[in-house]
Amino acid sequence: MPYRYHRPRTVIITGASAGVGRAIAQRFARAGDRIGLIARDDSALQDVQRGLQAVGAEAAWEAADVANAVVYFASDASALVTGAVMDLEQYPVGAPPNF
Repeated sequence: MPYRYHRPRTVIITGASAGVGRAIAQRFARAGDRIGLIARDDSALQDVQRGLQAVGAEAAWEAADVANAVVYFASDASALVTGAVMDLEQYPVGAPPNF
């Protein structure tokens, strides 16, 4: 069960399929946040998603190369980010949630 000390946030992580990106996703999942995973390797993203869901986190993924803006904005990843931004608009400007 994740430790929740705040309302769940929606966190988008690029490069989430391995290394630091994966570790960051795990940290936010333990805090009870909803995680959007973006990277190029869809099978690795599925593995990360399953791992996060196993600890009770909500997680969605989209394979995309964010370095290629044309492809990125044509993909579903841009919709994932747009949804997260809309979710984050509930926080006052200059007052981001505490980590």
